[in-house]
Amino acid sequence: MNEEFLADLLPLYEQTFLKISNEPKRIREQFCVHLAVIAVYSPINPVEHGWLKKFISQADPKDRASWAGSVGQQLPVKEVSVKELWQRWMSEYWSQRNAGNPQPLNEEEKEQMIRWVIPLEPVFSEVVEEICVMPAPRLEYTRFYHELIAKKFAEKHPIALTRLLNHTLSNACQNFLHCDTVKEMVQTLRSSKAPQQELREVGDKLTELGCQGVSDLFK
Repeated sequence: MNEEFLADLLPLYEQTFLKISNEPKRIREQFCVHLAVIAVYSPINPVEHGWLKKFISQADPKDRASWAGSVGQQLPVKEVSVKELWQRWMSEYWSQRNAGNPQPLNEEEKEQMIRWVIPLEPVFSEVVEEICVMPAPRLEYTRFYHELIAKKFAEKHPIALTRLLNHTLSNACQNFLHCDTVKEMVQTLRSSKAPQQELREVGDKLTELGCQGVSDLFK
């Protein structure tokens, strides 16, 4: 991205919002990557400027989800940068989308946005607050729970993670595919500062979803 040209290029991107859905999939995906790079790395605040609101208003639902997925891939790894991004525009953007402004979140967007919590770990508890406002995504075929284990969220963020699990499991499908993974997190949370009543609610939800051996975790 060349910042010197961005002021001139951004109006041209905006003119493409209504047309991009007619392009081949490869072009649409690359366009969403460009917009994600601009949102994450440009000094232009995408919420205050208004281009992001225009994109969400005009884009096809699949392109909105593609953009959300691209943002997750572009998020930086430095803690200072992550906190600054969250405070600068991401928190406000998530709050607006939770309020249905300018469009309600669709299912694919929710599934992509919830994965932002991995790179947004420095502000994890704040992200969970926003996630718990929106209707929980289904998260049926996903590596999300595995990523939480790999990054040791149960050890580092027991209170916020317990709340997150309670929320996501409330909309999970029967014959839940991630029983063992979530049970592993519950086992770690049992010996942490996690609120035990909320943790038991997680266990109850797992049992309702058909997971076996949950009661053994609470003996």
